[in-house]
Amino acid sequence: MSAFVLPPLSLPFSLRINPHHDVAEEASRSWFRSMGFDHLEGVMHEYESNRSCDLVARAFPDAGPLELEHLTNLVFWMFLLDDGLDQGALSLSSDEGRKRLERMFSLLSAPAGEARPQTPLERSGVLMIAPMLEAMTGEGGRRLLEEIRMLFSWVAHEVQRRSCAELPDLLAYAHQRRFTSAARVVFRAGEYANHAEVPAVFHQSRLFETLQDSA
Repeated sequence: MSAFVLPPLSLPFSLRINPHHDVAEEASRSWFRSMGFDHLEGVMHEYESNRSCDLVARAFPDAGPLELEHLTNLVFWMFLLDDGLDQGALSLSSDEGRKRLERMFSLLSAPAGEARPQTPLERSGVLMIAPMLEAMTGEGGRRLLEEIRMLFSWVAHEVQRRSCAELPDLLAYAHQRRFTSAARVVFRAGEYANHAEVPAVFHQSRLFETLQDSA
């Protein structure tokens, strides 16, 4: 294979990191430890390797400490959810994966106080999403949940494809990823973190199309 050199990456803005990074990361780390996960040390090893707070602290440099903690929890929680569905030979079957995701979404979207989580992953998901939905407008919360629903639908499709050992259609994959990804969920949650929901007209703009293409 021929070698190639990537062009320099030019950023038209200064790189910033949220000043609340250390406080938020420690709070998030302690929160996951309190959730009662089995194989806790393994989970926390993944937490340190994932560096979720580093990611969101750079993506949302102006978010407050609590909001930064909540976004960190969201990013790592999505990793744990996906990781639990894709364990090689130990992966769930297609039907089991779909049922787990459907149940998880029903818990996340249940009215406040009505969800009945049964596992640490379910419980952490419900506790994680509740303050975000409470702080957002009804429309903002609906959009966040819709992004999560679309992501879960795509993950279920991926679990089915892997269980059948199908070769992916790369064009279909790229098109689907344009509209469903963890990055889009975090983008929506960023409206909560910044206390500023994006106007609906923004989603018909060229800028939003560019964001979709890069997610």
